[in-house]
Amino acid sequence: MGLPVKDESLCHVCRHCEYMAKAEDEGNKICGVGECGGPAKGRAFPKYKGPLGPIALASQCFVCGEVGNIGITILDRTLACCEPHLHIANLEIDRSVLKPEDMGVVRTKRVVVPLEEALGLVPPKKDKCDQCSSPEEARLHPGTETFLCRKCWDLQESTKRGD
Repeated sequence: MGLPVKDESLCHVCRHCEYMAKAEDEGNKICGVGECGGPAKGRAFPKYKGPLGPIALASQCFVCGEVGNIGITILDRTLACCEPHLHIANLEIDRSVLKPEDMGVVRTKRVVVPLEEALGLVPPKKDKCDQCSSPEEARLHPGTETFLCRKCWDLQESTKRGD
């Protein structure tokens, strides 16, 4: 029994699950563990058994294993997901309600939290903007590593997109 399993068509979590490794050794394409599965089934791999602990599950995309920037909490487990794989998680982003402070948050029918919160981290804040010195609350912008108010954050993002 070796992890990760050889079948690269499986998601990252299944490829690192002992049940799937055993099934592969026996020549099976599915693990056969009932009541398991990912967000597309409304679950967070409740029967998962393997080396990925809570921090890995909450920081590595459950599909590809790359760094996830969106935290999906289903029941008591948080999974990470990268934006390109949200369609696999069966989630839709309602961008009309997103604000700068919601970076990494998805509004869906399921409970979804910022990845920083899922990992128990609180994003740093300051009482004033580094760019315009506004006394408004400012958050650390990952692209510039500076603390920006909402107005400067929006300006930075629109500049990055080329608006």
